Amino acid sequence: MLRRLTAFTSVWQAKGFFMNDVRKTIAVFAYDFPHRKTQEFLTHLYLHDYGHDVVVLAAPFKKLDLGTVNLPQTAKINHIKPVDTKELCEKFGFSYYAVDHDDALEIAKIVEDHHLEIAFIAGARILKAPVIDLFATGVVNFHPGPLPETAGLDSFHYAIKNDSYPGITAHFINTKVDEGALIEFFQLDVMPHDSFEIMEENLFTLQISAFQSLLTKGLEFQSVPINRPFKNQPMTLEEKEQVVAGFGAWRDKLVRKQGLIAAVEAGDIEAVQSCVNADTVNDTLNKSGWTALSVAVHNQHREMAEYLLQIGADVNATNIKGTSVLMYAKTKLLNQGQGGYDLLDMLVAHGADITHTDVFGKTVVDYTRQAGDEVLAGYFEKQMQKA
Repeated sequence: MLRRLTAFTSVWQAKGFFMNDVRKTIAVFAYDFPHRKTQEFLTHLYLHDYGHDVVVLAAPFKKLDLGTVNLPQTAKINHIKPVDTKELCEKFGFSYYAVDHDDALEIAKIVEDHHLEIAFIAGARILKAPVIDLFATGVVNFHPGPLPETAGLDSFHYAIKNDSYPGITAHFINTKVDEGALIEFFQLDVMPHDSFEIMEENLFTLQISAFQSLLTKGLEFQSVPINRPFKNQPMTLEEKEQVVAGFGAWRDKLVRKQGLIAAVEAGDIEAVQSCVNADTVNDTLNKSGWTALSVAVHNQHREMAEYLLQIGADVNATNIKGTSVLMYAKTKLLNQGQGGYDLLDMLVAHGADITHTDVFGKTVVDYTRQAGDEVLAGYFEKQMQKA
């Protein structure tokens, strides 16, 4: 057992979970009654040897007046009843506190005692500013849909209604529901025969995968503000039934876009030529804002990129974080030595903006230097001088 713990310790240290040889401690907002998402989050933390660095803030049961819950007639997936949260914490060795999530004074004591800086939400009521502000890094939520377009309840239904992409939005919360700052969107892979119920279940599973992904990246995240002009109102039963009726067409459209991304990644120019034209060449293919050109250049497919540019692809298209086509194109060239810049030459010749800055205020030269490639940075600087 000691050897296993030592092995995991070295992994977490490599991932940045230690600072000055002291393991960081995270808080998990949860419920103190059996709750599936709480159980999945805590079990995941335990299995990854994070047990003695977890503090669980478990809210007591409250009967909420939600009015009439409108559920359309769809199939139901049955699950085994989760284990009580306190019992899980005792088994896993987690610090456990039954505390109302509105009790800022009590939570402040816990934060101070355990030196907490960041929290993740496995289950919580709406957290208020005095509680959110206790965590220096922030409080991270996993919303089952893209933000801002699915803010509020019935997020999966709104993703379909708004022709959005299904997935999980990891974001820092603020005092408004489903607002805050975007950390990352995890898009759900869709299969041709997925049913409405299977996709809902896969979205739940994707929350756990998103949680795991953030943990393995360390506990410091870049984020960009989420502009949420409004929160969606709960749908009526009739509205939900209309959405479910249109599910198949929405799913099939997503499958086609996934197929196009795969064809571009594989360099299958004939497949791309058969389904991309001047009217569709600049369509976004996922929530991140990829276009066919950004996928092509990221994979160094020069012939594919040339075809897309010929039919009108935007050489300065950006994703939702401002990552440009040129930024995608440089990625696989980093630290590969001088030469092999034919694709970059073509993009620059078509007007790619080397001075473009993303939402973090960085240019392609900044990222190239950050990666330690002075040769490629010098190439970009020479191109700027020519311009």
